[in-house]
Amino acid sequence: LHSFPTRRSSDLTNVLVLGRAPTSSDPSHRLVTVTDPTRSLSRTHLRLGPAGRGGVWAEDMFSSNGTVLRLADGTTRYLPRGERVELGLGSALVIGERTLTIT
Repeated sequence: LHSFPTRRSSDLTNVLVLGRAPTSSDPSHRLVTVTDPTRSLSRTHLRLGPAGRGGVWAEDMFSSNGTVLRLADGTTRYLPRGERVELGLGSALVIGERTLTIT
């Protein structure tokens, strides 16, 4: 997983919950606060987790502005809210003004 403008990478071994002030009732989830002065992200915007065979799934958490999935071939679509979608390598998620790339 390659993240945001910081160009940091990290392995996805636990569920991540991303947003301006993310919350989760599951203590095993890792909360990732994303600085967002323009407030383009919801407090709890997106969940990411490991899928079978080293893949990744993403779930928009009923965010106000939605999450855009950009596939490796350049096509885009909104993630359905509240539904896990498995992502392929090279896919990118656009959340607010930030982009996450699955590497």
